[in-house]
Order: sequence, then C-alpha cells, then structure tokens
Amino acid sequence: MIGDFTQQVALAQEQIRDALRAGQRQSAFAQGVQPLAPQQPPQPQIDPMQLLMAQQMAAPAPTAPPAQFAKGGLAVKPFWDEPAPAKKSKPLSTKQKALAKRRAKAAGRPYPNLVDNSFAARRK
Repeated sequence: MIGDFTQQVALAQEQIRDALRAGQRQSAFAQGVQPLAPQQPPQPQIDPMQLLMAQQMAAPAPTAPPAQFAKGGLAVKPFWDEPAPAKKSKPLSTKQKALAKRRAKAAGRPYPNLVDNSFAARRK
C-alpha cells in the first residue's frame, strides 16, 4: 500500500519535471502544479564583536602619544615602561616570596612572574 503511493508520487513528479523541461509551463499550471520558488542565499549573520573590531581598525591611528603618558602629564607610566633604577635591588624576603607565590597560585600559574615579584617587593 505504501509502495503504491510512493510510486504514484514519483510518477507524478516525473511527469511534472518532463512538462516543465519541455517548456509547457502553461499546461503544468493548468494541472495545478506550483513552480518551486527560487531559493535565496542565506543572509550572512553579522557578529557584533567583529563589527566593533572592524570599526576600531578603521579608526585613524593616533600620531602622538596619549595625553596621559605625555611628558608632564597627570598619569604616571607603568613601572615596566620606566628605565631601570641605578641602584641595585634587594632580594625578596621570605614573606615577600610567600606573597608572590600566593598571587601566582591564585592566578593559576605554577610559579611567580615579574608582576607578582614586583607587587611583593613594593609591599612592606
């Protein structure tokens, strides 16, 4: 029973294809056959983050350093941008080492890095 139905559907589809191929669109419409609508390509999805990055990349590059880092500016440069001090540094104390290790462990690092050590050295 199901096989007969699928055969009838396949035969009808084949007849419709033949009629359309032969250029007999009018006869196909007369039989009540609706032509397939042309498929439109999907519209691309715009990612908001990619749009923001494209806008930032299109912005002109600054020609002068930001005002916060200009000589005599209000803000201070980060310590890693400053020249090395003339005096020799002292080794970290036991407490400072422990503090640096705690910070590294809290950040998921196996051992302290320069920032952890510097933070500990600046603490008293």
